[in-house]
Amino acid sequence: MPASRLRPLVVLTALLLATGNGPRPYQNIHQRGWVSACAPPNALPFGSRNGSQRGIRVDLAQAIAERLGVGLRVEWVTESVQRRRVGCDLVLDVFLDYQALKDARLIPTVAYQRTGVALALRPGLGGIEGLEDLPEDARVAVLVGSLAQTVLGRRGHKVLPYGFEDEMLDAVARGEVDAAAATPASIGWYNHRHPDHLLGIVDLYEREPALGWDLAVGMRRSDKDFRREVDRIVREMLKDGTVTRIHAAYGVEHRRPAP
Repeated sequence: MPASRLRPLVVLTALLLATGNGPRPYQNIHQRGWVSACAPPNALPFGSRNGSQRGIRVDLAQAIAERLGVGLRVEWVTESVQRRRVGCDLVLDVFLDYQALKDARLIPTVAYQRTGVALALRPGLGGIEGLEDLPEDARVAVLVGSLAQTVLGRRGHKVLPYGFEDEMLDAVARGEVDAAAATPASIGWYNHRHPDHLLGIVDLYEREPALGWDLAVGMRRSDKDFRREVDRIVREMLKDGTVTRIHAAYGVEHRRPAP
């Protein structure tokens, strides 16, 4: 399953998958010598079990582990194993939705990425800064059942449902649709892999707050010392440019959330 075949809100699945009984003390993590993190095994730019690039989530987790002074153990999580219970210390890219985090019994770090829904535009379609600029007859690919499908449909846009983001972006490149409502990460990764056939990108969430969200690291099975230390490390990684460099390696622009 390539990069953009990670379905929307898969992060919420990861929230539900990361379970455990009771806190895991910071001291115990150092004694065993490793920290664990959840990641998808075949969904670049987010995660990959094979190849030289392991994905944004794995690279972020690796950077955190190194600053903790321990190794990293990756728990590969896919939709097909939603019912299985795993015990990750770190869950990357959780939505900063406090009620959802509370329900999943996760404590978030400071947010490290602002993202949401963007438009990938076919070559030659310019002058688009928001939904209102789309031509009346524009065909827009959307994920089935997604928030973007609901928002664009209500506004009268001609939407064509797809199952996966990579299929949508291929359709834009072939001219089968005029645009696709996808995540900036998927679009950035597509352009990173196709430098000779770049798609335009418009970050809809900048004008449409309902289509934007912040991402953080979720922590569970840990004590306050561990959570405090991981939060400090994420802040440090934001300050020294580590988060920006990791995203850039996958063609993804780092957008720091507002304080």
